[in-house]
Amino acid sequence: MSAGLLSRRSVLGRSALVVGSALAAGRDLAGARATAAESGPAASGSLATIDFAATTGRFAPAALWGFATSALCDRNFSLCADPRFVGAAASLNMALLRLNSTAGAGSTGSGYWTDAVFRNGADNPDWSVMAAFMNTAHEFVNPTCRLILGIKFHGTFARPSDYAAACRQMATHLKNTPSGDRLLPVWGFEVDNETNGHLDIGTYCAFFNAAADALHAVDPRYEVIGPVDSHVDPGRLDTFASNCGSRVGRICYHNYRYCQGSDPTPSDDALFESRRPARDARNARRALSGTPAASVPLMMGEWNMECAAGNEPREQEVVAAPFSAYWILSGFLTGAGVDCGAVWELVNDGSYGAIQDGRIDPAGRFLSMAGQTMEGEQVSCDFARDGAISLATKKGGGFAVMLVNYDGSATRSGTVGLSHWPVNATGSGTISRWEISRAFPRGNLTTLSVAGGATSATTVPPRSVVILTTEASPRATP
Repeated sequence: MSAGLLSRRSVLGRSALVVGSALAAGRDLAGARATAAESGPAASGSLATIDFAATTGRFAPAALWGFATSALCDRNFSLCADPRFVGAAASLNMALLRLNSTAGAGSTGSGYWTDAVFRNGADNPDWSVMAAFMNTAHEFVNPTCRLILGIKFHGTFARPSDYAAACRQMATHLKNTPSGDRLLPVWGFEVDNETNGHLDIGTYCAFFNAAADALHAVDPRYEVIGPVDSHVDPGRLDTFASNCGSRVGRICYHNYRYCQGSDPTPSDDALFESRRPARDARNARRALSGTPAASVPLMMGEWNMECAAGNEPREQEVVAAPFSAYWILSGFLTGAGVDCGAVWELVNDGSYGAIQDGRIDPAGRFLSMAGQTMEGEQVSCDFARDGAISLATKKGGGFAVMLVNYDGSATRSGTVGLSHWPVNATGSGTISRWEISRAFPRGNLTTLSVAGGATSATTVPPRSVVILTTEASPRATP
């Protein structure tokens, strides 16, 4: 572990004593898992029961809990020179990072960054525009992060062939240019951003297919992502999938709770009454039925409370943590194939930013912990009643359980049954417990004892998220 990472964490003010005790518990369980030959006993709990033997057939990737950004790209990625941002972003240990194609580039912030790269044409790129990012990204983009870059074409390239040439240049540059001592983990490319308001789908498909062929010629493993629409439009999506489905790696759409100016501002309770994530996921899957993209996974490429860049202070408050959990889980739990998500926005940008002047907000802290602990095979969890939603996963000999109480007043208490847990045959040990709530807006990592497959009594406070896990790590609590 580098001194730099230690100093960044100390700046963020975590309790080394509490974290150390929780990590010791994790190490104890790691040793137990190494020698365990069978799962634990059947058990039940008064608060919730998880059955690790009852799998759902779904996998919950870490990339559900990602981040999207425009502000990072502004002014030639000037934030990369800010040690407060770099330190905070590194501590998030992001599972997914999406760079929006329609983001500022110049020294004044005007224009778009990919436009600036190709201001002299597709065959004469100006890599100085993204030099700050390339020089610094290895410090905050970890090797397992799914890094996605958007490349704009509308208003820039008149012909699909010119856009394809620019995409090829970008992919080749990233493939051959290290950041620090390694290449960046480029996972995919988006074809433009929210063109559905001003571009017909036939034109979009021509540019998408040209870009996909060019990018796959550089590396066939790249996920080429489209149509990156501002919302789910079933007719447009059906046409896209019919014409581009054999080339697309993720079907991407954006998904916000409301828009100031066109929707009433919801109360805290009403934030959690929306069924939009579930409805949009199901509508998208139905639109893809019968097309070459029928089984392509879905990506909620942008989401948050408010869509119109208005002032929504709750995006910086504790309520944003259970809202984030509710929003992503509502899409994932439909079984429609949502496997990626990215909160808007990683940094600054009014009330959106998970990082504000080097400070990480509650939603950012939650997404960081979820991305580092919750990946795995989904298993049965019965903590799903009015005002509650949950996810339980197992991976190897470890597990994680997310209990979300979005009720504004009710505290939920009791034991948690960890039936047939994958840690050891006795069903006994010590696990980590992480809570983000009104009492702990920065998150709080402690331990919880388990005996005979059931935990000791625990609580899930109002408007909070509690994660029980064997997987907490030193960087899981930024």
